[in-house]
Amino acid sequence: IAQSISAMLEREGINISVSALLEQGESPEEILKNTLRDAKVFDLSGCAIDEVLYYISNGAPVFVMTDADDASLLVGYDASHVIIYDPLKGATYRKSIEDADEPFASAGSIFLTYLK
Repeated sequence: IAQSISAMLEREGINISVSALLEQGESPEEILKNTLRDAKVFDLSGCAIDEVLYYISNGAPVFVMTDADDASLLVGYDASHVIIYDPLKGATYRKSIEDADEPFASAGSIFLTYLK
């Protein structure tokens, strides 16, 4: 989780210890709201993948929980795939929207993003 939030913030030139903030009890949403002061943070939890693509099309990554302890970033898409950045592996990969939707839904369909 910390690596995904850090990757989002690094895109905006912000380098902070996200792990320390999480350990202090801040939620990922609180961390984004407190550090991205010039942006509006959106909790899109409960949405389907196709509903969060708007934010990606506007250049914003979308934080997504992939299971109880891990998260990735949705960073792009095409007609049938999403492009996912996994900061733990340092890798970007494509997955069909249908194949991606199941593990995201199993993890609670938790999505966070922002717009400037």
